[in-house]
Amino acid sequence: MDLFLDTCVIIGYHTDIDPQYPVVNGFLNANGINLDENVTTCEKVRNEVNVVKRRIRRRYKEEKKLTIEEINNKIQQIDQYLDNNVIIVDYSDYKNPVYANLYAYISDDMEIAKNKFGKSANVDDAEVLSNSVIWALEDQIGHPVFLTTDENDYNLCDEDGNCVPLISIKKCMSKLKKDFEIPFELLVLTKSGDISHSLNK
Repeated sequence: MDLFLDTCVIIGYHTDIDPQYPVVNGFLNANGINLDENVTTCEKVRNEVNVVKRRIRRRYKEEKKLTIEEINNKIQQIDQYLDNNVIIVDYSDYKNPVYANLYAYISDDMEIAKNKFGKSANVDDAEVLSNSVIWALEDQIGHPVFLTTDENDYNLCDEDGNCVPLISIKKCMSKLKKDFEIPFELLVLTKSGDISHSLNK
């Protein structure tokens, strides 16, 4: 889980075996939810994970504490984890009005934030975030889904310290709910795995 949170956006069910999310775990336990899969929704995420794997391999080589075979075994373990626990699906479809609107809202708000606050914004992340919401809506109806952004990657904040991409998603979700009658109640937006920052409580 940490690998993905440190590299990009993850959407998934945070399970009770991960002590990093006590508040989320409390929510799941209180509601009797026992889910054990983590799902990402864009090829960009896997690409970023591969970058991290290369860094891990390079670090092990530089430390010279492990043999090449041991290093390869560790990388293979990461690959097995990905194969067993991660499903990559790409929902990028600009003909889908929900996706197109999400992408436009998020991109615009990130650009505005960049100009207003003088911070850099990776607009490509709008694609990942839009993918994430569509995945939650189309494939996970009936399950609470936690969309968690890494605060280090999404540090464009308003005067109150709220994360701009999350604000833009919430704004877009409100409009889309009216326009398309889509049930958004179970999509919980959080910052850095902390459900206390949820914008749609």
